[in-house]
Amino acid sequence: MDTNAEKLLFRDDVFRIVAQSAANGTPLNQVPLAELKKFSPLFDSGVAKIFDVRSALAKRRATGAPSAENIAAQITRWRLDLGLKNESA
Repeated sequence: MDTNAEKLLFRDDVFRIVAQSAANGTPLNQVPLAELKKFSPLFDSGVAKIFDVRSALAKRRATGAPSAENIAAQITRWRLDLGLKNESA
């Protein structure tokens, strides 16, 4: 694990952070560290990566998961299956 924040048992703290973030209209990865530390002292500077959508999706690499690599592979596969020219080639 990269940071203390990843080691947290997130549920209660994250639910409260998400609720506050939604109420304030602040994206999770833009909630100030000082604010996050009010929920748990274990949050550190690496927490923004955890709450970043692109970073989170990139880590989802299991079959069928939404990483950019998996999506690109599926687009290529479907283009070939449908007999379409592969625009990335």
